[in-house]
Amino acid sequence: RVIHSSISQNSMKSQLQTIDSINTESLAISVPSNGLISYIGNTTPLSDNHERWGSHSLIFKPASAAQLTITRLNLFKQWPWKKIKGKVIIKAKIGGEILLESQSSGGLFNLGSQSDQLNLQSITDIQNMFQLAAHDPRVLGVFIEIDRVASGYAKLIEIRRAMNYFRQSNKTIYGYCASGSEKEFYLSLGCDEIYIPPEGGFDLRGFSASASFFRGIFDNIGIEPQVQRIGKYKSFGDTFNRTSISEAQREVISALILEASDYWVDSVSKDLNKSRSDVLSLWSETGVRSADDLKEKGLVTGVSYVDMVEEHIRNKHRRLNVNIFQKIVSFFTGIDYGFIDNKSNEVAASYNLTDDFIQQPRRSIDHNQISLNSSASQSNKFEDPSALPAGLYLRKLKFGSRIIQGLPLKETRVGPRVAVINAVGGINTGKSGNGPTGKTLGSDSLIGLIREARRDSNIKAVVLRIDSPGGSALASDLMWRELRKLSKEKPVVASQVDVAASGGYYLSMACDQIVSEELSVTGSIGVVTSKFNAAELNKKIGLNVETISRGRYAEILSTSRAFTDEEEKYFESGAWQAYESFITKAASSRNMTVGAMNEVAQGRVWTGRQALSIGLVDQIGGLHKSIEIAIQLSNYTFNRNPSSKNTFSIPIQTLREPRSGFPFPLPGASSQLSKSSDVIKYLADEAIFISGLASLESLQLTGLSTEFSWLPSEVVYWLSTGQLPQSLLKIITEISKL
Repeated sequence: RVIHSSISQNSMKSQLQTIDSINTESLAISVPSNGLISYIGNTTPLSDNHERWGSHSLIFKPASAAQLTITRLNLFKQWPWKKIKGKVIIKAKIGGEILLESQSSGGLFNLGSQSDQLNLQSITDIQNMFQLAAHDPRVLGVFIEIDRVASGYAKLIEIRRAMNYFRQSNKTIYGYCASGSEKEFYLSLGCDEIYIPPEGGFDLRGFSASASFFRGIFDNIGIEPQVQRIGKYKSFGDTFNRTSISEAQREVISALILEASDYWVDSVSKDLNKSRSDVLSLWSETGVRSADDLKEKGLVTGVSYVDMVEEHIRNKHRRLNVNIFQKIVSFFTGIDYGFIDNKSNEVAASYNLTDDFIQQPRRSIDHNQISLNSSASQSNKFEDPSALPAGLYLRKLKFGSRIIQGLPLKETRVGPRVAVINAVGGINTGKSGNGPTGKTLGSDSLIGLIREARRDSNIKAVVLRIDSPGGSALASDLMWRELRKLSKEKPVVASQVDVAASGGYYLSMACDQIVSEELSVTGSIGVVTSKFNAAELNKKIGLNVETISRGRYAEILSTSRAFTDEEEKYFESGAWQAYESFITKAASSRNMTVGAMNEVAQGRVWTGRQALSIGLVDQIGGLHKSIEIAIQLSNYTFNRNPSSKNTFSIPIQTLREPRSGFPFPLPGASSQLSKSSDVIKYLADEAIFISGLASLESLQLTGLSTEFSWLPSEVVYWLSTGQLPQSLLKIITEISKL
């Protein structure tokens, strides 16, 4: 790669002042300050051979007859407590926080409630469930209850990819959603059948974003935010530094909202085989749509309560009793002696209030004699042995890739393989941990995993999964260096999930290839430094701070006074040096001139599709796409035999370091407190959360005290990343109470 020469700070400052807008296809022109946004966005292909939305799909390849026989033998040899009786429907709940790493704990005999066993809260668990179930001859289908989702669209795209893989195996996904909006509806479209209750459904009103600004409050109580940002679009800190939205931030948020809403509309249009105008009309119609309205429009399969859906699934998969001889033959040959063609049960019956009271009238008391007028009896519930909670299923198949043949990926710790490393959370120096302000990605921890991958000669390639909004510039650079050393010996591919922005992008650009989902949030190549001057507040509340120091800049981070002119220049100089380093390395990574990189940098965040069009990422896709690219770059065959009828499973190993436990970090775990040598941050702007393309929960940048639960996401983000001291916020909170 060509290493481009650096440019001076004055030259770069001049460029930032003269570039008023970025000349790319993704900018919204004349976006109104409020009201309806009619701008559609550029719908031209990225190239002559690609559609606008070119998401990678995972193709299901059925196991060969030999592999299926091995699978049945392996299942037969399982320990009794790990076996599954008969055919099953896997039941799962998907919603809430959807994390990158599996958080499951305990073994097969975990005494958690059934509700706990139903919940799948990580991409890893969801992908494993669908892929194992697709190749498991005991599984007939999957029933998922969709709850309110707290994640970005990139994770939802990966879940939809796993659902589509399962459906290709000719098995059915049944879905039920009591209430939801655009994200839940998008997820439900991955089901073969989707049901909603009579008083529930999907509230489809469109996409919106709102930003909060606290500068007026700070002025009233006597706090001066002193924020240094490099880049026209670097809006981190506007929450505290401004009283209203800037035009640059309005432009970025508008572009993100438009890109996400366009993707949603096009996806729904394709999935339901409806015109784009029909889908857009969902946001313009007046009146509240009932559950029956959604059914009439063809948006859902039926209107039923969850017990009716469960009964429908039982009836649809009702089977004949078979003798022991038939069971044995069926187990080893796959011949299904119990199959019944239940065409009469294509969909669940819709709920009807009149029919309900006819079939089950109220109990009555006549002449002091109690009579039961209902002929209904306690029927078998769906929570019978044929309904297996997803968590229990995964525990029974903890090493499922060793048992079930034909899977696309196979977890192993021996032999040639691809290593997967997860980089999740706010970036900091030290060890990774679950500290008082959320999950941190410690440089020491990640560097240890990178070195482990470099030392192991059987690891032929590495995929770095990034779900981070950035953080410490120093920690980012230390990890960048180790990734560069690793890439000299074996290929490294970055796989961006919900967020890989600022410090997260800094890690990405150390890799040979960058793979992003269409709605991943990336870029944000910029720098921010900040401190709060509470001198006036201290005066109001009668607090006097006396500082004794030695050294010209020893008091530069003091919150008891403002910067001196000399300190401000020192602070600004450090920020410019960090930005110059960031943008020069980014230009070298992407084979651009520094000037060209500066045009698409300036702290601006982009979606993965936008980033592909301007050269910040290489391909669109998720984990499987990244692994495929890593294998191609490694030039290692992994013993694939093209003439074999067997489906090849890619051997992978997920490298992990135990994190410090909640609620207290282990000794050596990183702290969110800023160090004097670590005040410069590569942090993504609040726009990534304001726009809804990422969530604080999915990045585990929460866990703050309940007394701060009233705060908007922008403020929580500042607290989680250590930019706003909790002690200062507590003072503000107490003053607000008075």
